[in-house]
Amino acid sequence: MENIKYFLVLEKRPGDYVYIDINRLDICNRNINNELAIIDGFTSQFSEADLRESIIRSNMASSDYLDGNLKIISDAKHNLKVLTKDIYDNVMDVVNGNIILNKNMKNKLFSVFKNIIDKNFDDLDVKDHVVNEFKKILKDGTIEEVFKYINLLPYIKCRPIYFMLYDELNKEKEINIKKLEKINDSE
Repeated sequence: MENIKYFLVLEKRPGDYVYIDINRLDICNRNINNELAIIDGFTSQFSEADLRESIIRSNMASSDYLDGNLKIISDAKHNLKVLTKDIYDNVMDVVNGNIILNKNMKNKLFSVFKNIIDKNFDDLDVKDHVVNEFKKILKDGTIEEVFKYINLLPYIKCRPIYFMLYDELNKEKEINIKKLEKINDSE
């Protein structure tokens, strides 16, 4: 397996970015290497605003990059979102059972998982077994069992599931807010 290096960057426009040396940030109190899981472990402790403020305080980017997109890139041409505290906390609320997944979110979770398996396994028997096992766990198991199964995947493969859950939970919140606004408007 090749050793891919990941980097936190601020991107002014596509392909124009400045590398952020995480170890020089004033909020970093340990050595962070270029592994994706290690970088995510660090960034998941902070909001995007906290990370940006630290970049400013640590003088890590010129002012023309400060309004750019905070992202993670790799030497293998990956272009990824940053796992921030709010995303991590939302996913952990699901994992800990504080947020219950509705049928639509479970279907979306299954679809994303199946897509990951379809892209990464060649053996049809293995694909079918893994997908059917996940479907069974998603239907009958606990959310902890679901995430244990998801976390059997390599980290780079299960990571998109966290972002999908975050996006779906935000969509659900927006729908609920609109419903409440509609109720208030009708009173």
